[in-house]
Amino acid sequence: MQITSRNGYSPQPGERVRIYWNFHKKTYSIQAKRKGRWVVVGYSDQFVVVDVSFVVSDAGWRRVLRSGRKNVHAFICGEWAGGDVADATARIGAIAGYVVTYNPLRGPAFRSQGAEINTSGVVVGRVFADVAIPWVIAQPENRTAV
Repeated sequence: MQITSRNGYSPQPGERVRIYWNFHKKTYSIQAKRKGRWVVVGYSDQFVVVDVSFVVSDAGWRRVLRSGRKNVHAFICGEWAGGDVADATARIGAIAGYVVTYNPLRGPAFRSQGAEINTSGVVVGRVFADVAIPWVIAQPENRTAV
């Protein structure tokens, strides 16, 4: 995994991280806790995290609806997993992974196949050169039909 570290730091395997799509840099931003606060520790075009929760800040979501402007309020939270994204993608594909998306105009939740998704055992994220949007695939554990 190629990570552009910030301040010489990269997440370690097993470390809790929050990941979000950075619209300005067109890549994923990776946050970790430092001195009790979430700070950006790096950027990457691909990632693998395990024991995942999909988190949307209600206040941030409402602010987007009110102002019509984007802000960072939706995260993929989990344990950073050192490993090969291609290998993880092949493994998750074999166990029926699902594409996960988030659009604040559709509600305050990540979605997969028309249903809300709250958790996943594994999430693989990747940016493709010919696709301007992020691609996240998850092993579903907790999906709610809507």
